[in-house]
Amino acid sequence: MRFLETSSHPGVLQIYDTGVFYGDHPFLVAEYLPRTLYQIIRADSIPVTLKISFATQLLSALAYLNALPKPVIHRDIKPQNILIKGNSCVLADFGLMKWAGIESPEDQSVFKESLGVGMPARYRTPDQVAYLKNQTVLTTRSDVFQLGLVLAELFTGRNPQKPSAEFTDAVELEPLSWIRGGLGGLIASVINKMLEFSPAARPSAEMLLDAWEGIFREAVARSHALEGRAMP
Repeated sequence: MRFLETSSHPGVLQIYDTGVFYGDHPFLVAEYLPRTLYQIIRADSIPVTLKISFATQLLSALAYLNALPKPVIHRDIKPQNILIKGNSCVLADFGLMKWAGIESPEDQSVFKESLGVGMPARYRTPDQVAYLKNQTVLTTRSDVFQLGLVLAELFTGRNPQKPSAEFTDAVELEPLSWIRGGLGGLIASVINKMLEFSPAARPSAEMLLDAWEGIFREAVARSHALEGRAMP
């Protein structure tokens, strides 16, 4: 919680105060944001430009986390942990966050104990599976893969990750579903880059932010052009 009290990015939930009520009940004070991206995806009633805006905001948040003196790996990016306020979205629930490059024997145990309902298996990354098998260390590129799954679901209505019996099963993906609109092919190509199985092959959050900002500018330009032709 101390990290969120000191964070200063509009795409990362900020905590204003914490404490313990009557000695036994921890509490925190944050802005009340009851709507989540999970609900937005289920409603499927927002324009593609707003979806692109959400993607850009979330990549900006990841780029901020990556640029910190001690980079942060969120590890639990899913629609339920992204809060919505109007046309803005905020990355929340940093309960599983980890400092990149800082390893401890206790972390793997804590991570394993957190699996299950609290961390749905459909948002696993190949990096997390390898980490739990002592085959690698986690990097910030793991968050890129998780966000790629979320954005795939946002734009297509379906998470491409196949169900698995165990969290440590190999991650398998279905081909990305068709994305409607003239920018669908470009959006799909960027999401597929985020879903590269090799962390080294995935673009960084900073590179992806540039890509999504370009898509957003193009979407706005096309929208304005259409509105211009529709004017009398």
